Amino acid sequence: MIKENTLVNVSYQKIETLGKQMVHGEFTYRTILPTYVPQPKHMNVKALDVTDLSPEERENVLSAWKEYQEYLEEQRKTLFAFDEFVEQKDGTLPDLKWRTFKMDYLTETK
Repeated sequence: MIKENTLVNVSYQKIETLGKQMVHGEFTYRTILPTYVPQPKHMNVKALDVTDLSPEERENVLSAWKEYQEYLEEQRKTLFAFDEFVEQKDGTLPDLKWRTFKMDYLTETK
């Protein structure tokens, strides 16, 4: 299972299309540092590709990334929520309802 903020060896099949026909390309093998693993799983994984780095360089990147994540977490503690941000900018908002939606049940309309 691919997890965020870890070094992972992966194989990746490049997929190409010819017109409307899907053609499966070659496999590549990579080492990545996933920075975002989405839910649901059918979306894209964002990662730093560290394949061409030495093992020591990979570990240095991983260490720096983890330190950056700690920094972000500390910064988030002092960030305003959206409504507080708007208030600080001398604005007001109508009452809003925050919701979540499952992608499988959404259809774009015109």
